Amino acid sequence: MLSEIIDRTNLSEEFCATLVGASKDHFREWLSGQRPVPRYLVPEVISVFGGTKEQLRSKLSLPNTGNAGIWFKLRRDNKCNTSDLEMIGIVRKLCFRVGQFFALRGQPSDEYVPAFERARSASTSGSTPEQQGRIAAQIIRREFGWDNGKEGIGEILRSNLRLKGLVVVESAFNEALVEGCSFLTDGPVSQMACLFVNVYKITWFRRNAVLLHELCHSIFDLGVESVSVDYKAEGNDAAAELRAEAFARECLVPLTVLVHFQNQIGFHWKSLTPRILAQLIAVCHAPQQMILKVALESELIGSIDFVRYSQFECNSLLIEFTTHGMTTEEYEATLSEEDKKKIHVNRTIRFGKRKLLLPVNYLASVIEALNDESITLAKAAELTLMDQYDFRSRFSVFLKNVD
Repeated sequence: MLSEIIDRTNLSEEFCATLVGASKDHFREWLSGQRPVPRYLVPEVISVFGGTKEQLRSKLSLPNTGNAGIWFKLRRDNKCNTSDLEMIGIVRKLCFRVGQFFALRGQPSDEYVPAFERARSASTSGSTPEQQGRIAAQIIRREFGWDNGKEGIGEILRSNLRLKGLVVVESAFNEALVEGCSFLTDGPVSQMACLFVNVYKITWFRRNAVLLHELCHSIFDLGVESVSVDYKAEGNDAAAELRAEAFARECLVPLTVLVHFQNQIGFHWKSLTPRILAQLIAVCHAPQQMILKVALESELIGSIDFVRYSQFECNSLLIEFTTHGMTTEEYEATLSEEDKKKIHVNRTIRFGKRKLLLPVNYLASVIEALNDESITLAKAAELTLMDQYDFRSRFSVFLKNVD
């Protein structure tokens, strides 16, 4: 029954009621069994909080498997704080709405599945977790079209993942301990893989690395666990983590990219300077330590140079080569109030004290669907977790034929 489903999330009744758009009194009636959960809300409740239609009506204890297992694992890990749990609840709700939108548009939400299966199958030839991660990354780069150029993939990474049916959410939660996570959520047609990155005070380059780290977990680990969670400043040498780190390195910084850049500007690894390293970061779209780790593994540098180059201060130099050298907070500080409203404020939704930034491509697609009359204003607002008045007031300049 609903009360047990909610109990295992460790979320407050008040927050859960807010999340599904119910009054506290109505939600308590659902919890006590005085009233059933409205039929139209059942799919969303199941997708966000777990369980099945039968379990909502049942008085039997729930198993710690399926879509309910995510909350069991988070509770078992005993590392998440309230902000983390509420963050994951909000992200799961958004994923449910994205799944609805995919279904309305006839867009497959599982196009990534065959590539994932091929990556898993090919990686079995690797004898170590790191080898498995590198082999899987090579398959994904080929399958997703990332191996066609000699530069970084950061600029196309997110849109490409979304085209394959993956849900990508990046937002800042300053109190959360989670840096990134991946999980499966129930969509209207099939399960969808969701990748989340907490962007609070991290650079775009680090975000790329975390996103690909979580992509690896979604390939290998979500069949075993309901969720994979990585926490800030947590060192972990477990096999799954070593594999995910190697996967992210091979995706972002394959040796071909380093060699191409070296040939292009003619530097020597033995005499690397902070300025050249900053250029490498800008070209590879990867963090400094990841680039140096690849150089070390490829024997372009030795361990002494690795330590020395790791101490280089490149942040101030990065601004010369890319705007991505700033953190999200630093970038926003450069914007006018009008641009800040367009880029950030209008995409921000709230649930109680928590805020979430809607993916810009998803929001643009919903507005496009409304303008071509594929969906109504009411549906557009629902898909973006707003009410109609709020949606219209934020995006009126982009809307056509909406009175």
